[in-house]
Amino acid sequence: MKAGDIVRWTPRRLTAAWFKTTLCLLVEYKKWEKMGTILVDGELIRVRGEDLEKAGKKDLTRHG
Repeated sequence: MKAGDIVRWTPRRLTAAWFKTTLCLLVEYKKWEKMGTILVDGELIRVRGEDLEKAGKKDLTRHG
């Protein structure tokens, strides 16, 4: 993953049934920290790398 990629963010710690995967913009990712900075609803949030996954073509057509 690199800056500018569209990623899926699914917080593993939030297990509520109403919470779903969100598409976000990856601003920064540091491999050695395994932390990423994403842009969600106008806010910059630092999240764990295991909660991020690069979005593919199906995600973009489904949410686009």
